[in-house]
Amino acid sequence: MSKAEWEKILYCALCVGEHMLESGAEVHRVEDTIRRICLSYGAERADVFSITSSIVVTLYLGDCETLTQTRRVYSFSNHMARLDEYNALSRRICRDLPEPEEIRKELCRINHFPPMAFPLQLFSYALVSGSFSAFFGGTVFDAVAAALIGVLLKLFENGIRSQTSNSLLVALLWSGAGGLLANIAASVFPFAGLHPDLISIGNIMLFIPGIAFTNSLRDLFLGDTITGLIRLMESLLLAVIIALGFSFSHLLFFPSAIGGSASSIAAVPVGILTAGLGTFGFSIVFNAQKNKWGWLFIGGLLSWVSYLLFLHAFQHVYLSAFLAAGLTAFYSECMARLCRTPATVFSVITTVPLIPGAGLYRAMDALMDGRIQDFQTGGMDTLLFAASMSAGIILCGLLDKFIFHGASGNR
Repeated sequence: MSKAEWEKILYCALCVGEHMLESGAEVHRVEDTIRRICLSYGAERADVFSITSSIVVTLYLGDCETLTQTRRVYSFSNHMARLDEYNALSRRICRDLPEPEEIRKELCRINHFPPMAFPLQLFSYALVSGSFSAFFGGTVFDAVAAALIGVLLKLFENGIRSQTSNSLLVALLWSGAGGLLANIAASVFPFAGLHPDLISIGNIMLFIPGIAFTNSLRDLFLGDTITGLIRLMESLLLAVIIALGFSFSHLLFFPSAIGGSASSIAAVPVGILTAGLGTFGFSIVFNAQKNKWGWLFIGGLLSWVSYLLFLHAFQHVYLSAFLAAGLTAFYSECMARLCRTPATVFSVITTVPLIPGAGLYRAMDALMDGRIQDFQTGGMDTLLFAASMSAGIILCGLLDKFIFHGASGNR
């Protein structure tokens, strides 16, 4: 091929990688996908470097001729249906070697996927908020209040995003509104015995960067140091902003409500049920394909049930997190092969019940409230729990590559 043709091929490969990164793919999956596409067309070598905001690719075409392109990535979201389609497209490209124009048409088709129906989005916010409020020890009234507030917050979020694209400002206003609504509900309905902290914890699971925090440690363990540090700083900053929003609403309107958050988890049967329901809710929030909702629900149940069983057997929180996360990652790898989809689609959503999002929020809330001892204790517990989960997921990935000789790289 001529150099002009190679430029078109590389441009399309970068587009696939960019859209995968925007949809929630890990950087190593993006790098592997771009590399495979370029080598499939006959490049002698492809050096790919990606972080969360940029991709750089250099191709070696023979006779010391090289070609380099870069791509700036501006947005990020968890859109599992699109990630699934982009991954399938990359497989077809490597197999059939289509013309660049055909690749662009497929990318355009995937990019114009219709959004999730708005009533379903409202339902998912209500389901996640209510389920995790009960999961963390809230009463039925707390769960109902969290679900209703979740719907209001979705409407509020849409209104904010129509005015600004600044994610930190959105998080600050969103969390402030959430804290205010939780305390207003407790004041207006005193007979229900509502707990504003448990209502708020259910709501913040929609925004708290527990998944990003855990994934950042996994990136660091895998050697993606720059990406890991970027995601770690972003997740901690977002957690501080959310804690600041909730604390400000409490301080401004209900000073007596400031204090430690409840740390209990619901009774075992309720905890298992709400873990599954919360996972199902995130399946909708993260735009997973409908034919995978049932498997994701089962994965959410598996993650929490296995954690409880390991905790009962070993009486060790971090070891239980390590084993439960590893088992859930193994389930994700198996389902990825069964459904011919990236393991990310399953691993991100099924580990939600284990993600220490509430612990991260409580640590940041303690910092905002000046409770330094609680911040140090809660922060260290959250860090060790997330690190244990990351280690379990990584070990499962290493075993998977050892057993299947790397065949799972790009499903």
